[in-house]
This record gives sequence, C-alpha cells and structure tokens, in this order.
Amino acid sequence: MNIFNGKTSAVISPANILNLQQNLLFLDCRQFDDYEFCHLDGAIHIDIDSDLSSAAEPGHNAAKGGRNPLPKIESWKNKLRKWGISPDNQDGLIVAYDNASGAEGATRAWWMLTASGINAAVLDGGWDTAMRAHLPVSKDIPKPKPSTIELNDWSLPIVNMETVDKLRNNPDWILLDTRSPERWRGDVEPLDPIPGHIPGSKNVHFKKNLEDGLFKNPEELRKMYLQILGDIPPNRLIVSCGSGMTACHTLLALHQAGLEGASLYVGSYSEWCRNKVDG
Repeated sequence: MNIFNGKTSAVISPANILNLQQNLLFLDCRQFDDYEFCHLDGAIHIDIDSDLSSAAEPGHNAAKGGRNPLPKIESWKNKLRKWGISPDNQDGLIVAYDNASGAEGATRAWWMLTASGINAAVLDGGWDTAMRAHLPVSKDIPKPKPSTIELNDWSLPIVNMETVDKLRNNPDWILLDTRSPERWRGDVEPLDPIPGHIPGSKNVHFKKNLEDGLFKNPEELRKMYLQILGDIPPNRLIVSCGSGMTACHTLLALHQAGLEGASLYVGSYSEWCRNKVDG
C-alpha cells in the first residue's frame, strides 16, 4: 500500500498480512510472560529496556539520555545480527506489534529499524487485532540464522537536549510533546520526578493518531498535522514525549501523512526535567 509521496505505508493490517506475498518476521514488543504464553508464529521477542533502549545497562542515568536512551549502534547491530535481520533481503518485511496500538515499543522498533535501513512496519491495532483476525500463533521460540548486517549510525534525524534548548523558543521551529495533556500541563506525573513540560513546547497526545485503536488514515493525519505545522516544514519539527517512545508513534503518523523529516528528541522530558533546565 502506497501513501503520500509514493512512500510505502508503515502500518499494516492483519488482513493485508494474510494476503502478503513477502517474507515476514514479527517482533513481539509485549511483556515476556505474554510472549512466552503465546505469540504470532515465528515472532521474536524484543524488550523495551534491554533491546530498544540501554535502560537495562549498568550505570544508566536518566539525566543523561532519559529513561529509555537509544542503545549504542554497535549493541543494536549485534541485536539485529542475532535476530537474523538484514537490509539485504529487500523482499522481506519486519512487522512489530505490542498491546497498545504501537505505543508500547512497536513504533519505537519501527523507528529504529527504519533508521537502520530495514524495511519495517507496525501491525495496526497490535495483538488484539491479530487475534480477531485469527493470525497463526505459536509457543515455539524461534532460532533465527544470524545475519552479517553492518551499521555505522542512525539514518533518521535525532536531536539532543542542547539543541532542544536552543530551538524551543525559535518561531521557525516547533517542539511537539506527545504525552497526555494532563502530564504536559503538570496535573499528574507518574514516571518523572518533576511534573510539567519543556517550556516552549506544544502538546498533541499520540492517541490523536488513532481512532478505535487503529491509525487514522493518511489523509486525516495529514490534515491534523498540517494544521499544527502551519508554515513550518516538517524538517523543523522536533518530537518528544517522556522517554522517546511514544514520540515514535507520532513520527510514524507523520510518515503516514507524507510529512517526513521531523527529529526525535530521545531523552525527552525525562532527561529535561532531571537537568532542571530553566524556562
């Protein structure tokens, strides 16, 4: 399925999976207990803290990179090799899924894979829609043949805290926070020590990308984000959240809308608030 600018959709429905004439590899981003009980046939389990970030590494400090910093590229390369993933197989597709319409790891996996030159998508609606569509399941733990992928750096734009501080009040840029309005306003804060938001940021909850748990169609997403961007091009948009996870949900929505080029602030509010950067 093509979307704007001739790009391939990064969202795939269970029905399309059943009809797909491609080699598929599923990445299951749910909790391991759920994966161990039952998962899509052939799926490999990936963990938010130890695979999609370096949060599980000794000495992790959320003040330096946030609660879920990206792993070092060498570590990520070794994970891809272990899972047998390589960009050489142009006929293959990696499909990530979770229990939260992409918000609990699947869209982060999509961003990291895409930034590694891998053809990737997110299963629309995640595990629930997969079960309703009766996709094949298994309890078997796959043992993939290792790949020989080479990586040097992430190929999608990333910004650090210093860049965010420099640009957050610049009228030619937009800093977009994808957390809930309650967290952005500072009414509640379940995860970080200081409630609130990065001064100068705007708030659009990632759930606005969805309708009934599924991604809105590309036209709806494009209309919504063009209203937010106004005259600002998407390559002058910085997307953040609490720890660089649900920001990827909005980056995928922007891809669907044909508005690519936005930067990910990986450290996001969890890094910002721990450094007490002044407004």
